[in-house]
Amino acid sequence: MTTNEKKHFLNQIRQTIIGSINKDSSVSHDHTFKEDDSAKFYGLKMAEVHKIAKSTLGQIKGYSKSDIFTLCEELWKSGYLEEMLIACVWSESQYKKYEPDDFALFEHWLQSYVTNWAHCDTLCNHTIGEFVMKYPTCINNLKEWTKSPNPWMRRGAAVSLIIPARKGLFLQDILEIAYNLLLDKDDLVQKGYGWMLKAASMSETFVKGSDEIKSAHLEAVFDFVMKHRAIMPRTAFRYAIEKMPEDLKAKAMNRSQGREEFEANTKVYEYDAVIQASAIGKGGAYVAFPYDIQTEFGKGRVKVHVTFDGKSYDGSIVNMGMKNADGSVCYIIGILKDIRAKIGKQPGDMVHVTVKNIP
Repeated sequence: MTTNEKKHFLNQIRQTIIGSINKDSSVSHDHTFKEDDSAKFYGLKMAEVHKIAKSTLGQIKGYSKSDIFTLCEELWKSGYLEEMLIACVWSESQYKKYEPDDFALFEHWLQSYVTNWAHCDTLCNHTIGEFVMKYPTCINNLKEWTKSPNPWMRRGAAVSLIIPARKGLFLQDILEIAYNLLLDKDDLVQKGYGWMLKAASMSETFVKGSDEIKSAHLEAVFDFVMKHRAIMPRTAFRYAIEKMPEDLKAKAMNRSQGREEFEANTKVYEYDAVIQASAIGKGGAYVAFPYDIQTEFGKGRVKVHVTFDGKSYDGSIVNMGMKNADGSVCYIIGILKDIRAKIGKQPGDMVHVTVKNIP
């Protein structure tokens, strides 16, 4: 397909869009976007745009995937909502031909051209969602998106898993991404991961040995919501529980019960301690945790985020059978050799410690 042929074809598409608009059918989408969202549109109803997109699939059928993706790139560059939607229909139509290297192009579209939730959801729900189901290893890329300063990348990390979630796929990855985005300040990101959790809670599966259908992941999603309800933003919380049974929804809505969990999970313990040499193994070292973890956390082993003189470490507070001078259990936190090297401390030295529970 030559450059001129591509230009001519895209001009035909744009003329079709413009020619389909009339005074009675034109619409404004201003009310659907925030003031700071960048969204351009011709004013054609989305149902009509879908018709145009579907009608052109026959025209592009003979084109190579490369040519189709080049056409999509040009439509994305325009910034028009209607052209973006057509690009997404075309790129999704190639799902049987997707190859691992295509992910970089889809990521480029999301990072470079998406400026509002409609762009984000149409691309991520379908094109990227289909890709994820074909190549699940790319979910690791979605997890990296949760750290992006770009809110559409962060929302995309969640909404790319909406369709897989409905199919009962990737539950642990879904919960991990929801946790990564848990305290995100952007309300559209909150809506995105809440929507993802809702989709996962609605997935269904057959009961083994019968024709009965049950929810595949409702219990797991409910447990996640209950665990984090005290700190979960209201927007994400409401989205996540929207389709749950009324009894579970009522239980989740009693958020005041989660306050003690919240306080336990957010408390930071800060103290100075002497690094002790471990009697077990060679070269090991630890610091004592000067509190009773059964009283503080209600269990005998706790995963924690620790800093030693500002150097971070994720590990556990454990009981190794040691006793304090008063006969009480001495709980300890290991301090790795490489961390000791970084802070220039060894057994016998004083170190400043902060400890926070990992929920």
